[in-house]
Formats: sequence, structure tokens, C-alpha cells
Amino acid sequence: MSTLGIMRTHVWMSTLAPQSQGDPDEAPRGILRSSFLKFRERAAHISGEIARDLPDFTVHDITHMDGLWEMVDLIAGQEVALTPAEAFVLGGSILIHDIGMGLAAYPGGKAQLQEDKSWPDTIASILQRRTGKSASKAGMSSISPEVEREAIAETLRNIHARHADHLALTNWSGRDGTKYYLIDNPELRDSYGSVIGRIAYSHWWSVSDLREKFATVLGAPVGFPKEWSVDPLKIACLLRLADAGHLDARRAPAFLHALRKPHGIAMQHWAFQEKLHQPRVDNQRLVYTSGNPFCLQDASAWWLCFETLQMVDRELRQVDALLADMHRPRMRARAVAGADDPVRLTEFIPTVGWRPVDARVRVSDVPSLVQRLGGEQLYGRDPTVPLRELIQNASDAVRARRLLRDLPTNWGDIIVRLGNDSNGPWLEVEDTGIGMSAAVLTGPLLDFGTSYWNSWLMRQELVGLAAKGFSPTGRYGIGFFSVFMWGARVRVVTRRFDEAEKDTRVLEFATGPATQPILRDSTEEERLQDGGTRVRVWLRVAPNAEGGLLSIPDGPPRSLKRLCAWISPALDVNLSVEDTSGKRTRVVAASDWISISAKKLLERIATPINHKKTWHVKEDISRSAPFLRLLFAESGQLAGRVAIVPDHFFSQIGVVTVGGLRAHNTYTFAGILCGSPTTAARNSAIPDVDTNGLRKWISEQKDLLIAAHETRDELSGITGIVYRCGGNIEDLPVCRGAMGWMTAQEIESWSDIPNEIILVERAGAIDELELSDVDVKLGANVLAIESSPRLYSLVSNDTVGEKWPGSSVIAWSTKEPLDWRWWSLANVVVRALAKAWSVDPGRLFASLAEREDEFYDAVVGTVNDLPFRSAVMIIRKSDAF
Repeated sequence: MSTLGIMRTHVWMSTLAPQSQGDPDEAPRGILRSSFLKFRERAAHISGEIARDLPDFTVHDITHMDGLWEMVDLIAGQEVALTPAEAFVLGGSILIHDIGMGLAAYPGGKAQLQEDKSWPDTIASILQRRTGKSASKAGMSSISPEVEREAIAETLRNIHARHADHLALTNWSGRDGTKYYLIDNPELRDSYGSVIGRIAYSHWWSVSDLREKFATVLGAPVGFPKEWSVDPLKIACLLRLADAGHLDARRAPAFLHALRKPHGIAMQHWAFQEKLHQPRVDNQRLVYTSGNPFCLQDASAWWLCFETLQMVDRELRQVDALLADMHRPRMRARAVAGADDPVRLTEFIPTVGWRPVDARVRVSDVPSLVQRLGGEQLYGRDPTVPLRELIQNASDAVRARRLLRDLPTNWGDIIVRLGNDSNGPWLEVEDTGIGMSAAVLTGPLLDFGTSYWNSWLMRQELVGLAAKGFSPTGRYGIGFFSVFMWGARVRVVTRRFDEAEKDTRVLEFATGPATQPILRDSTEEERLQDGGTRVRVWLRVAPNAEGGLLSIPDGPPRSLKRLCAWISPALDVNLSVEDTSGKRTRVVAASDWISISAKKLLERIATPINHKKTWHVKEDISRSAPFLRLLFAESGQLAGRVAIVPDHFFSQIGVVTVGGLRAHNTYTFAGILCGSPTTAARNSAIPDVDTNGLRKWISEQKDLLIAAHETRDELSGITGIVYRCGGNIEDLPVCRGAMGWMTAQEIESWSDIPNEIILVERAGAIDELELSDVDVKLGANVLAIESSPRLYSLVSNDTVGEKWPGSSVIAWSTKEPLDWRWWSLANVVVRALAKAWSVDPGRLFASLAEREDEFYDAVVGTVNDLPFRSAVMIIRKSDAF
């Protein structure tokens, strides 16, 4: 394990190498030198094991560590002098800064890694990425070997810097009980072990953190020359710059690349680094070159190289600014040549067969994008949307704190207020949730399209939350920006639940997202007594005015209490409204939708309409309330409290919710269906119930409705719904003929069935004629079916709901394959006709499918003895031959 590379560097020669004869400091210098070389030997053994655990990564063994000495020489030059003690600390920091990326750096091996506080969250994050769902306890307890390997690699990568903090003080036990340390000399270990670890850890900090944490210069230990002080700030800067800048073929040998065959982004790192020559310094800039041009197939690697050199350039510039501010000697290299422009970089790192014009997708006007996609363009002109989004963010924050701290399931509050001040009317939403750190306030909150939940920052700040199965309603990082639909002036007051009251922070927008918000300390009056967040928005339109938050077309304004309950019908967090006197009224208790009376639940759900039609709402609620039942998925998870509606009511007393908040209305169901969003606006959702859960519920609904309705005419409205939900419809009418309503079995046993049937798929027109008190008679060969039910309403131009819950649910009830209009009762009728005619249903379906687009108009009966025509489908026995 040759040290020749290190011993040629200026840093080594001027500090730890033997000096001229008669050196008065050779004894302490020799102690540092011999201790460092032993340190290096042991670290080399550990670093040699990294490739076993992270084979896709570029070289992180002793050659990388030795290469950093050369990079220090290159970047620092003669301008930055080091004492021998600083060289020892720098060398030690170099040795341990990356060795935590291998299991060998953990005396307890894999078991120790799995005891790290980040391990459960890492497992949960991987499972969530693979399945798209929050990890369950069962899934967490029995992970596959593939997931474990991925978790080991991810955890090593994520915690290696933190682990370096104490590696210089860590020991490994031999078989005979001997304890081995990286720093063999106990005096040096005690003197420098902690600072070496801290500096090694710092290579993952931001540059701004170095100023505060490394402000003090350390004096020399007893027994060393007093001039041999250690400046941790200088050493930390050298380490981070050398590590960032060490990019060349030594870290990605071509033959080793061929052996390891890295995948994904790692492959691109190998591809560009194996082409780079050693950098040089010219006019205070690091210059990276390549003698082997990047061809078209290496374009992705070239762009990654460009982005990496931009990162190195930022590090050099930020460190230079820090050293200048702190009156420390500045580095010789202060930027990277060509990092400002991809075309200029080709002067040093050439391409062949293509030109690296920066044509990446970018957003040049972020405020405009926020105003458009964070407002009406995404959500439509609905003034209630910002309130829904604020309540959603608040409920996520409360759920996170509740889960993290093992609080009761009904713990936590959201309070909504309306008020007025010199700036105009305002609305405010406050919660007792997790609160936001400064990093969140200035990071994910303001980063349009970036969600804090399930991010690496969340896993750092809220350790254990992901592992406990936290599933946020907000996923896209855009909901907060909807508040600018209301107005441009916004104030966010927040306090992390684990910080002091004085740590309350305030973020203010004065004129919307187009201008820079201000982050400031809170005044004494603004401080939050408990953790949480308070968002106030000054309203451009007064709440009761036309187009305002509380307004209703053609009706009087609704109350804030009514609106909050309507938006949040199934919320699992306590929601209250506070009036101007400070009196609070709870409008939704946590998860009370499960236990309150069906009548109260439907009244909460009912969409406000013209006040002249309120009698419809009362009547429809009265008709549906007795049939509301809990709906469970097969797993036992509650998926709704709902009843089917035999016919289309005038009222909107059914809703699909996401996270307990209203997504959209539903007409075929009354009550609540819990769903998962299909759009970023969360105004469309698919119910969270599986085939078996839906089947059990629909069977119960059918029995209830059969018991409550005596005639086939009354039951005809539920047949299509029961069919679509996978229920058995053998005892329900599927169509109406000249002799009245018929079941499928009655069609099959039709003794004198005609060889040609005229099918009227929309029976609604006939129903309307009968309601008009006219005499309607169907022809002898005419069968009329109810229109195919759309089980719930979705946003316009979204066809997802038209085919929910899917053909597999219906196939279970029919026990036969479905290939033609599987969602319609026409499928049932045609299958019954095939049995009555004793023909192959598959051929009959195939023939009808071929004629699907053909239009027929025929006489289907009489109205008051006059012929009545309609669009029809003609089904012939001969079609099956």
C-alpha cells in the first residue's frame, strides 16, 4: 500500500515529512507522521470493502483518499499554509469522510446499520416507491432480500457523513478481545479524534454552516510546538473542495467499469469520469480536460459532467466568499473553467457528432407558472379551493405530529377564522400540527411542485414518521399556491412542535408569488403557544360578495361553518370555526362521519343549491338515510359510509373524499366514498375499495332495497348499479318488454321469443312519456333497458369514472368472459338472448361489436296508439351464425 503519491505532495513535504537535519520539531512531527501512516493503513482496509456494498459507485478506496492530497495541493497552492497538526487533521478527515459507505466501517455490521434511526424510514420509503402506497406494518416486518440490499445501499449513502462524526473514536474488537482504533495513539485520538470526525461530517453540510460551527481555532496539545494550531474552518474548506473536485479517470478506471457494470445514473458518472484527465489550475480556475471526445451516445454522460462541474464551481465560489469574509487565506483555485456555459466547456471537454446546446426544459417565468398552474388553470374558478387546500395542509401536519408522537387518533385541531383589518377582509387557518422549520419554509414550501412529505428532508427532520406508515393527502407540492387565487397578500406563521415559542417564524408575501417573500422573526403577539402553523390570506373579493368564498349562485351566502363542514365531511382532525369574538364552534369532530346519524351526515354533504329547491334536498336525504351502511375493503380498511340511489335525485348528497376532504360529487351513491386522487387538483378520485369489499356491500344494499320496495318498477333503477358493483342480479329486472319487466332468467325461458329483438338502450324517454300520463305500449319484439349507470361523477373530460369499478368485478357475478359493452345491461340481455336462442354468445357479441357504429331508427311501440320511433340496436338470431 504505497504512500508515494502522498509523499510527493507539497502538503506532506512541508508538514509531516522529515525536514532538514537538526529539525528541532522532528520528535512531535514523527509522532504525527507514524500515527497518520498507521491510521491510513487501517482506513485503507475499511475503504477497500466499500465496493462490495456499493458496486455501482465510482472508486472510494485508498487511491481516492490519496488523490485528495494532490487535489489539496492543486486547489490551495502555496497560498494556504498548514501546520503539521493541521496536516494530520486534514489527512484524518480525508481518510474517514467516505469510509462509512461500507459496512466494514460499522463494528456491528449489518445489525448496527439496521439499528440506525433512519433504517425504518428508508425501508418505508423504498416500499412506497415500489408500491405507490405507504408501507404497512406487515410489509415493514417481512422485506425481501432485494429491498434489504437496496435499503443497505441507500442507508450507507445517506448516513456515511454523519457516521464519520465519531469514526475516529470508534473501536473494532479482535477475536482475542483486543480493541483496534483508527488512531492508534491515544493522546492524538483524544486531542483530535472529535474534530477530525466533525470535519469529515462537514463535507455534507452547506458552506454557510461552516462559519458558525468552525469559528474557533484550536491551540496545540501539550507536548507540541505552540505554533501548531489547527483551524477547523480552513481544513473543512480544503476537504470539501478536494472531494468535490476529485473527478478523473483514477476514480472510474475503464476496466473496473467493465467488471462492475454499474447501472442508471451511476453508469453516467463512470462514463464521464473515465474520460477526464487530471485537472490543472490556470488563472485561478480549475481546468478539466479530456483527450477522448464525447460521442452522441455519451451525450447524457457529458451533460452530467457539465452539471457536476457546475457544482464544483459553486463550491469553489462559495468557499472563496466565506474565506474572504472570515479573513482567512484564499485558495489558488476559485472557479471552474467553462462551468458557466456548455458551449465553452467543449473547448476543454470536446464532443463529436453533436453540439451541447442547453435545450433542457426550463421555466423562465416561475411566478407566472405558479399563478397559472397553482390557481384557476388547475382548479377552475372555484373560490372554495384555497380553503380546501389550507385545511388539507393543516390536517396533514396534525396527522404527522399525532403519528410521530403516538398521540390519540382524535388529537389535534384546525381553526378557521374570518376577519377584517386595515388591509381588508382576511381568512385564516391555524393548526396544531408539526410546524415548519426554516429549511421547509424556504425550501419545499416555496418550491412549486416539490412536496416535503416523503422527501429526504422530512426523513431527516421527522425521523420515524415514514416507518409509521404516514400517508399524506398532499403529494404534489402545489396546494399552498392556490391561496393566491384569493389575494396577493399572505402571511405564514409557524413554529416547529419541538422548538421554543420564541422560535416562531413568519414568512410574508406582500404582492403575491412574483416578488420575494420576507422571512422574519415573529413579534411577541405573533408567537404560537404550541407547535403548528397559521396561514392568513387577505381576500381580494369579500366573502359574502358575488364570487366570494361564501357566495352561492341564485341564493343567499352560506355560513363559514356550513362551508367548512361541506369541504371536510370525513376529516379525521377536529375542525372548528372561530368568530370575531373568539368563540369557537366545532363543525367536524375527528372521524365523526362514521358515527353521527345518517341524516346529519347527508345534511353535511349536501351541496347548496337554489334555496327554492331545498325541499328536494330534504326529501332525498329522508329517502336515502335509512340505507347508509359502512363500506369496508377486504383488508378491513374503512372505505365509505354509503347507500345506492335507486334513481337520480335532484340533490347532490353523495361525495368522494380524499383525505376526508371533498373531491367531487356523486349521483349514484348517497353518503361518502373514500378515494385516491387521479388528478393533481384532487377533484377526481377512485374509491378505495376492492372487489370483495364492494361485492359484500352491494349484496347488503340489494337486500335492504328489495325489502323496502315491492314492485319491479321500483327496483328497476338499482339493477344496473348492482350489476356494475358485482352483485347478483338474478332476482332483479334487467329490461322491460310488452309484458312488463323481465329478469335475465325470464328472457332465457321466453318460449315464443322472436328471432329479431329491437333493443332500446335508453329507457328514460319512455319513462318520461309514462310520467306524462300517456299510454305507452312496447312492440312484441322490443326490450327496453335502463341507461348504463355512471357510478359517480368525475371532472369533465375524465373517463376514469365511466368504467369504474372495472370488468373484473362484473365478471365475477356473471361467471363468464365479458368482451362487449361489459359495463351495460345490454351485455346481460344479449347473453340471455343467446341462451334463449341456443346460440354461441361469443359469436353474437362479435357480430354486434362489428356493427357497433351503425345507426338504426325503428318503431318501438305506440304512444296513445300512435307509432313511436327511437334509436335502437337490432339483435338477430342469425347474427350468431
